[in-house]
Amino acid sequence: KFFEQYSKRINYLNVLIIIINVLIIIRFLNVQVINNDNYKKNALNKGQREKTIYGERGKITDINGNSLALTISKYDFWINTNQTFEKDKIINLLSDNFNKPTEFYEQKINKKSNYVVLERDKLYQNCSKILNASEKPKGLRIEVKNDRFYPNSKLACHILGYVDRDGHGIYGIEENFNSILAGDTTRIKLYKGSNGQYYKKIESNKNYSNGFDISLTINNEFQKILQDEIEKISHQTKANAAHGIIIDPFTGDIIAMAAYPDYDPNNYSIYDIDNFRNRCISDSYEPGSTFKIVALSQVLESDKYSLTDSIYCEEGQMTLLNKKLLRDHEPHNYLSILDIFAHSSNIGTAKIAGEFSDLEFYRYCKNFGFGTITGIPLKSESKGVLRTIEDWSKTSKNYISIGQEISVTSLQIAMAYCSIANGGYLLKPNIINKISNNENIIFQK
Repeated sequence: KFFEQYSKRINYLNVLIIIINVLIIIRFLNVQVINNDNYKKNALNKGQREKTIYGERGKITDINGNSLALTISKYDFWINTNQTFEKDKIINLLSDNFNKPTEFYEQKINKKSNYVVLERDKLYQNCSKILNASEKPKGLRIEVKNDRFYPNSKLACHILGYVDRDGHGIYGIEENFNSILAGDTTRIKLYKGSNGQYYKKIESNKNYSNGFDISLTINNEFQKILQDEIEKISHQTKANAAHGIIIDPFTGDIIAMAAYPDYDPNNYSIYDIDNFRNRCISDSYEPGSTFKIVALSQVLESDKYSLTDSIYCEEGQMTLLNKKLLRDHEPHNYLSILDIFAHSSNIGTAKIAGEFSDLEFYRYCKNFGFGTITGIPLKSESKGVLRTIEDWSKTSKNYISIGQEISVTSLQIAMAYCSIANGGYLLKPNIINKISNNENIIFQK
């Protein structure tokens, strides 16, 4: 009786259920098969995002492994004052950690903005209380970023260069080896958590890596001594600039290289652009008497004279083909080859150079590396000026032999003297000891 009474209603209900199921199946079919690509793309766009992960920039160390440049983490603290935040807790926490009055943070927090910076560029040791707090105040945002740090301030600044705010190496090793020091980058996928605020990595490319570390031939102790002496002598003589190099003559390794004025790469923006010049390689000048080793070496190597052979030095004054006088700073009669060098006689050196043709003397200057860059892996190296013999006058050889009518860099002079010290081998200057990371070594001297 009950079924007969409600059969129509039950049948209607059954039909309704069947229709609903059919609609659901059609909907599933539409979502999963027909328009699958569109719905999948829409879901990914709303529930996922990509993020770029940067490998850490490699370290730069001296020959003994002492850090010259490294990457450290710095922390920014900020809030969005247009959203709810625990004002008193934030003020008290920051005031206690940074030892600043609460009024300092109250003044900042009273501004209405989506981004109010409370503290910027703080090292871990300066904000560890906040970072290690078990419960952080609501609304306090913390951002961590990698920043380049030079622990020895100005030490070896002209060798190192610096890294700008965009992460690009400027000057020195930082610029010349920027692509090697910079870590690899990769894109990783993140998805939104159930609370809508956090993202969790769901897949990533684990092949990205940090940059390579570079070990230099520089010795920190020698570098500090050289920089201190150069700065001291600059102040004593009131010189506008000074520079110097220490090199191992048997390997060509640069042990120290310094210039003054210098700069602190941690605060590079406050310095004049002239401070960034590595004068050891970028500035060329007339070398004067330091260039006399070229003529003396050539005549000894040719066996035309021995060290004890004498040359008449014209009593300190000699007339050249251009009718101009070449003078010594003190008059001499006869001087041995050894004494010509010891007394730095201009006339004796010019006469020695006169034993050779212009072409022979020019080639010998080139053999010492003058008029050519040394190939040190630092940018802005000058090759100096050594004119071709077509541009020489009748007296050019006389003047060039005593270091005039020519310009050189200090590095060129240093490498030339190294060749005298090591028995005649002109070496290429080297400043890189090793380039490596945790996995492999790509260079080792």
